[in-house]
Parts: sequence; C-alpha cells; structure tokens
Amino acid sequence: ILSKIRAPVLIHTAVLVTLGTIILCYVLAVVNGHVPPWLPMISDCAVFPPEKYPFRLGIVLGASLLAVQAVTKYYADKTQPYSKLCAVLGVVASTGLAVVGVVNEKENNDIHDIAAVILFVCYDVYAIIFVYSSWNRKDISRISYTIKFCSAVLGTIGFVAYITAKYFQDWGSIYLALFEWS
Repeated sequence: ILSKIRAPVLIHTAVLVTLGTIILCYVLAVVNGHVPPWLPMISDCAVFPPEKYPFRLGIVLGASLLAVQAVTKYYADKTQPYSKLCAVLGVVASTGLAVVGVVNEKENNDIHDIAAVILFVCYDVYAIIFVYSSWNRKDISRISYTIKFCSAVLGTIGFVAYITAKYFQDWGSIYLALFEWS
C-alpha cells in the first residue's frame, strides 16, 4: 500500500498535519488561558497540558513525513543539480522541527532555540536552492516557479527579521510572534 502513496499526497499530508497541530494547540492554549488570543508565539502554545501532548505528537509526525518526503524527492530527482544537498537539508530541517516539537521553551530554551534556528536555516537554504535549480526546468510552470520564488524570498526575509528581533534588537514579543507565524 505504501507504494501507492504519491509524493504530493505525502507533502500535503505533512503540511496539513503540522498546520492542523499548530492550530489545534493554539485553540486549546487560548481556551485554557495559557496564551493571549492575539499572536502568541507558536512555541508558547505547547508549554502546558493539555495542548503540549498533541503538539508533540503532531509536530513529530509532520516532521517525520517531511523527512520521508525529502528522501523520496531525492530518489525521484537524483539527476537534478543539488538533489542530494536538498535531501540532507530537508532531513536536518525536519529533525529541527521534531526537536522543537518535543522540547518546549520552558523545558530547555537553549535546545529549543538551537533546533528552531537549524529548522529555519536549513529550510530557507533548501528553498533557495530548490528555486535556483528549478529555473530552467521545463516541467515547472512559471506561475508555480514565481510562487516558490516569492515564498523563498519572504521566508528568508522573515527569518532574518526574526533573528534580528530576537537577538539584536528589542522589538518586543509581538514582532517576534508576527515573524514566527509568517
């Protein structure tokens, strides 16, 4: 049955599981009064029970599916430039996501932050390499390419702004949350 699962289904499932988990835990955290309703940090939605339990399970499941997708894409596109590097970046980014899901900021903020930086750096580099290597491919439409290009640029800008806000400027938690959600 696993041979019948197509790569797009795998990536869509991974994204839906991850986003669904974040939304579920956000709702639980707000309902239980653990976070403010307006733009809490995503990680703050996974600190207290009951929301920390589905967060851990859902994020690790989503990260696992993303890692499988990265390896699957590598085997499907071995001949494409940078495919091995993209697979490694995808697996490392997925590992960072899983660690962020398992170790919340109250348990060990250093591990949580390091894993988050690994996740965002690897994902942003992956997105940039993927967009760069896709430029001359005939099987990718220009609309799809434009969306991927804009996503890669905005994601990288968001990450740089997040790091700047968190470590070099005192912009306040609302800006950090805004960058994290974007």
